[in-house]
Parts: sequence; structure tokens; C-alpha cells
Amino acid sequence: MRLHPTTCIYERFLFLTILALSAAGQFAAAQTVFEVNITGHNPDFSPGDGICQTLPFVDSCSLRAAIMEANVHPNSVGPDIIRFTNMPLTDGLAVIEIFGTDLPDITQPLVIDGTTSAGEIVIDGYTEVPYDQRTTGITLATGSQGSTIRGLSITRFDLYGILVESHLNTIVENHIGLLQDGSDYGNGDAAIYVTGHANQIGKAVQGNVLGHSGGWGIFIDGGTGNLIRGNYVGTNAAGMDLGNLQGISIYGAGNTVGGPKSQGNIVGHNIIGIILAGSDNTIQGNYIGTNEAGDDLGNLQTGILIFSPAANNKIGYGKNATIPLTTPKANTIAYNGWGGIVFPGNSIQNSIRGNVFFENSNDLTTDRLGIDLGVFNGITPNDADDADTGANNLMNYPDVARAFYRPGSDALIIEYSVSSDSSIVPYPLTIDAYLVDHANDRQAKTFIGTNIYTAPNSVASFEIDANSLTWDSTQYVVLTATDSLGNTSEFSAPAGHLGTGPGSLLEVAGANEADMMFRAPTDAAKGTLTAYPNPFNPRTSIALNPPVSGRVRVTIHDALGRQVALVDDRDVSAGTTHTFSFDGTGLASGVYLLHAQGKGFVATRRLTIVK
Repeated sequence: MRLHPTTCIYERFLFLTILALSAAGQFAAAQTVFEVNITGHNPDFSPGDGICQTLPFVDSCSLRAAIMEANVHPNSVGPDIIRFTNMPLTDGLAVIEIFGTDLPDITQPLVIDGTTSAGEIVIDGYTEVPYDQRTTGITLATGSQGSTIRGLSITRFDLYGILVESHLNTIVENHIGLLQDGSDYGNGDAAIYVTGHANQIGKAVQGNVLGHSGGWGIFIDGGTGNLIRGNYVGTNAAGMDLGNLQGISIYGAGNTVGGPKSQGNIVGHNIIGIILAGSDNTIQGNYIGTNEAGDDLGNLQTGILIFSPAANNKIGYGKNATIPLTTPKANTIAYNGWGGIVFPGNSIQNSIRGNVFFENSNDLTTDRLGIDLGVFNGITPNDADDADTGANNLMNYPDVARAFYRPGSDALIIEYSVSSDSSIVPYPLTIDAYLVDHANDRQAKTFIGTNIYTAPNSVASFEIDANSLTWDSTQYVVLTATDSLGNTSEFSAPAGHLGTGPGSLLEVAGANEADMMFRAPTDAAKGTLTAYPNPFNPRTSIALNPPVSGRVRVTIHDALGRQVALVDDRDVSAGTTHTFSFDGTGLASGVYLLHAQGKGFVATRRLTIVK
């Protein structure tokens, strides 16, 4: 309430009378509104009298004074409200300068609504005080739970724009670290720093714009159950570069970043998009390094960085979820410099399903990686039984034997195997299939289907209705495997392209020698695969001259397509014959399949063991 000089005594008397009647139960209490009308920073003249006034008999209510009154004013019927009316504006700005002295911590529920002003309300923390007297813009301290901070520009504080220590607060429509036009007035450590629980930072169409921070856009430090939704972090609706050092960091449990696509965050132009170091969190519906239009807003290093002890997190869809083809909750992760999602530690049980990855690169490898289970070390090779530890337990990715379009059935056919031993890796495995455009692209442009894999080292096949998808015959297929605890693998090598036509590992088992040549992406990419002697007992020598340089996996399968031996898994060069030895001592007499798969090619030969 503001007082006019000519009515000061009367209004003060009336206000105190109302309070007395209310306390006696004879008058219904109402929410109190404090109208800030000056940009000064002077304190309240008489804290506790229910009147926001910096000088006696003067119509002057500063933000500092309003918070002081709200902290001691009874508000049992609802939070007090601070509005901004008749604020003096310069070039459309009302700049409230703090001058190195923090605003009072908010200790009761309070609404501060900057959208009530005719101009932009700027709370500016610029000061030349010593570093050890660092300042924070607005602090929601213990007792302030249920507060709302809306429509403010909070700039140049040495620590945080907003510090949230309490719970159940709402922070929306703010510009923190910048003005509404994007001008750089960054805060020192973080735009928003949260230690409390169940707070809502942004809404679907009322998100915050958070930029130019020396540390984080949003830092959840131990807080649980917080919802981060609809924010622009490091950018704005126009795609400007407003980058923070780190976009969003989650060091807490049970938090949600995003939601459906219309409610996700846009995180771009930061050094790292999202750091995930807590457990049981959900990251869905966000655009990380891009926006809905597909623009390049790439984060300099990674889209998402997953640190230990992060566990049981859901990125996109969870381990048991059914993914619709429209993927309304998946993340789109693109244009990030070192890869889409990178694990520098030993974090496990993080499910990564249904997301879109494109144009992410890794400077340390020729392959472009959507998921990197390592410290920027490129493709993590599969091992024979998957008995290793590390990020997501270094879950083996599927070996795709063949992916093609069968015109007669209007179906996409995918055949694959997984070399993870069921005594080591918890089965069944969930296999997700995606389309990509390039033969060296271990990313995921379009999700196309899921298959359940139950028998280790066996060749499985599933069909996808081609009419239900938008696809191109020049595209390839990649797969991921997720075990029953939620450990998702890297993407497989691309298989296809889809226009190569029918013909598969299982079909080749009964084919003529002339049919068992390389299935390569183009006629120009040819190679040879031979074994001598054949038939043999018990050893044979395998010679491979691959059509494409890169990692190749050589395996032996029985007549049912089940993998019975891993011969080798290594990098090879095109145009050079590479030899491998195979000892079939432990195998029974019969017909087997020699299978070689590399980047953009697959080859098979019949082997016969005679004992």
C-alpha cells in the first residue's frame, strides 16, 4: 500500500484498524499488494507497519522496502504481491541498482511480478565491492516456499541471479544475465541456483531466458523433484548466442528437464548443454544444440555429459517404455562439437531411447557419434560376452547383419545379433531401430521401431511396415540395445542402404557360392572373403580384403544363425588382405557361416567342419 502525503495519517489509522478487526475475527483478511514506484534501493522507513515507504510522508516504495514489509507482514490468506506501477523509465527500462548490498532474503511466500510494469524491470547487481562480498539478486530463503518470481531482468550479480533454497516456488518469464533485447549483463556463477525441492523453473509458454553466466544457466544442487520446462538456456527465441559456460547441471534426484516437445527447453550455444550427475532424473522433449526449425545452435563440446554417480536416468524414453513413432517426448540433439551424449565416467543404468541425433561430431574419430560410452574415445568396440565395466557397463551394441526393403511385403527387414552373454547382461534386451543418412553416421535421425531380443548370439529378424514410415532407399539402419536394467549401448554401425534389396544372412545359408559375395553400399565398393582349407578340421585361415577401411567384426554362426565364435574385432584397411585364424576344435561337424561386417558392408561364406 502506498500513502499520499495529504492522506497519510488517515490511511495509516484505517490500515491499523483493519488489522485489529481482522485479528479479532470481525473482518476478512485479503492479500496485500505493495506497489513499487521508485528505482532507488533505500530500505523501508518503518518495517512491520504494513506500509511500503522509504521516507515518512513521501509516496516512495522501493523493491527493497517492499520485500522488507512482505517478510514481516501476515499473509495467511495467500502470498503478498509486489507490483511495479508508475516506474520511471529511461529508454523503456526501469533499472533498480543494488550497489553491492543484497536485497533482503525472501522469508515468506511472495509474488514479485515484473510484468505489471509498462517497461522492463531490471534488477542490476553491478558493484565494485571486494570479491569476498559477492552478491545475489533474489534469494528465496527458508520460509518462502510457494513464491513466484515473474517478468524480471536480473543482471550482473557476482554469484546468482536467483538463489532458491526453499520449495514449491515458480520462476517464469524472466531474463537472467541479459536484457530482453539479448544484451550481455551476465551473472557470475549461475542464473538460477537451486538447492530446494519441487520448484518449477519455466512453463510451456512462460519460460525464462538464461544467458551469459560465467557458470551455469540452471544448477540443481541436491534439489529433488524440480521441473525445468520451456526455458531458453544459452539462446533465445531468435536463436541468438547467449551462451553460458554450462547450460543446465543436475546434481540431484528425481528432477525433470522438459516434457513433451511443446514443453521442452532449448539449450544451445553453451560450452556443455546439460550435465547430468544425479540419479532418477528425466530429460525429455528438449532441443539440445538446435531448435524446432533445425537451426545450428550447437553447444561447443557435448549436448549431454553424464558423470558418475548418475544412475537410473531416463533420456527420452525409459527402459520399458513403448515409443510411439511420433516420439512426442524424445529429445533432439544436434550440432554439438564432441558428440551428442558422452559418458566420461562409470555411470550406469541410463536409458537413452527414442531420441533424434544428427550432425554431432567427435574430433577424435572419423565417426560421428550420437552416444559415446567413454571419454571422447570414439567407438567402444564390442567384446565377446560383454563382461566389462564402465559407462552403462559398456553395453554391447547390436551387430546388424542386414537391413533392406522387401518390395513384395512393403516391409523393412532388419536382421541382427547381440553378443552379450545372458549370464552377465540382464535379459531380455530392448532393440531400438533408427534411420540415418550416411554410412559412417552412428546417430539416429528417425526412430522406426523396437524389437525384444531374448537369445544371446542368435540372429534375430524383425519387420517394420514401410508404409508407416517416411524413409528413403538411400538411408541406412542403426540399432541400440538396452538391457533390462536400463543400460543403453552406443549405436551400431549403419547397415544397408535400404535399397540394396532382399538377401540376408539367414537366406545366404542355403545360397550358391556366387550369391555369397559382399553386400556393399555401392557397386564401386567391393571386397573378398575366403577361407582355406574349406572343408577343414579343426583349423582354417580366413582372408579378408574389405571394400571400406574401418573396424570389422568377424564371427562364426551355426546353421540357425546363432553366433558360436568371435574370430576378431579390429580396424582394417581397404585394399589390403588381412588374415585371421580360426580353430573349430570345440565345434561339432557341420555347416557354419563365416560372417564379416564392417562400415557399410557385410559378407558371408559357408564353412564346413569335417571331423
